[in-house]
Amino acid sequence: MEKSRVIIINNQIMPYRVPLFNKIAQVTSLNITVLYCSTRSQDREWTLNTQRLQFDYHILKSWSFKIPKSSYREEWRFIRLNPTLFFTLKNLNPSLIIAYEYSVPTLIALIYAKLFRRKLMIWTEMTAHTDRSLSKGQELMRRLIIPNAHGFIGTSHAACDNFRRRGVEAHKIFLAPQTFDTDQFDSLPPTSDHPPTVIYAGYLSERKGVQHLVQAFVHVIEVLPTAQLILIGNGHAREQLEKIVDDCKLGDNVIFTGFVEPDVIPQHYARGDVFVLPSLEDTFGVVATEAIAAGLTLICSQFAGYSSHMTHEEDGLIIDPTNHNQLANAMIELLSNSTMRDVMNQEAQKRLQQFVPENVSKNFVTAIEQTLNPSV
Repeated sequence: MEKSRVIIINNQIMPYRVPLFNKIAQVTSLNITVLYCSTRSQDREWTLNTQRLQFDYHILKSWSFKIPKSSYREEWRFIRLNPTLFFTLKNLNPSLIIAYEYSVPTLIALIYAKLFRRKLMIWTEMTAHTDRSLSKGQELMRRLIIPNAHGFIGTSHAACDNFRRRGVEAHKIFLAPQTFDTDQFDSLPPTSDHPPTVIYAGYLSERKGVQHLVQAFVHVIEVLPTAQLILIGNGHAREQLEKIVDDCKLGDNVIFTGFVEPDVIPQHYARGDVFVLPSLEDTFGVVATEAIAAGLTLICSQFAGYSSHMTHEEDGLIIDPTNHNQLANAMIELLSNSTMRDVMNQEAQKRLQQFVPENVSKNFVTAIEQTLNPSV
């Protein structure tokens, strides 16, 4: 039987997506090629190990420019132009193109699909919350692309709900949750000789809500004087956060690690009890699944896509990060009650199977097959 040629257009090489693509590439009925629009964004510091990419891929020639995000002026949105993309698609002659987000490369893929009568799928993390303040250009791209796509993959329940909100028919929507590298967390047991510890990992920025986490932690110290907050990562807000720490006299209670390679992060997770994802806007939050896998109990922002997969007080706590009393009380409650932490993490571990690469790849392949053959 002839294999179906499928092209996945991705914006950059992201380590946490590599296991997913490796699994999809093992499907014998599909011939998968991943086209990367760039190696990585300028704001990414991780070291890339291309030997882990066990699938056919090409890194396209690209130009890019950046513009400030409308809601968070200190962050940038990267616009990528790939002059060879159309001709690369023509040479590869795919039956189906899966394009990531509503970008210029996705628009080129749409033009190709229309001209050569190929099928197009949209793969997105965007939620109603992240779409709340789109520019006119961003909204126009969605209105051009969505009515002309044949299938839609959302990385969370919230992303799929956003498709429905935009009028996409239910049978065209497929859930393939964001995945993570499960191999990193298999053999590292948590340490027991540490003070009550909260972990954050990610970019240090206003959008990530870290300033609210630090301000709420002031109230935690009032109840648990030995508690620690470990902030893993760098970002333009670090200087502001260090000033808050100094002004609030948090001293040694808050630790800045700076940038840490993804392979090393599990060693830091082993020093903690609770993980907080305090984002004011986050399409998903892969660090949440990583933290759960490492044995941490999750406090998740209601504005993060991952929260749509949670049940409050069963597998973690969902909070409004701008409510410092609510966030502080959640941290105090979990840091003070190891039994509650264990019960919630055990429940979260059960639900974690939906995010492992093997299971997500099955959802992804189902979406491909049903879009290629909608009558099946």
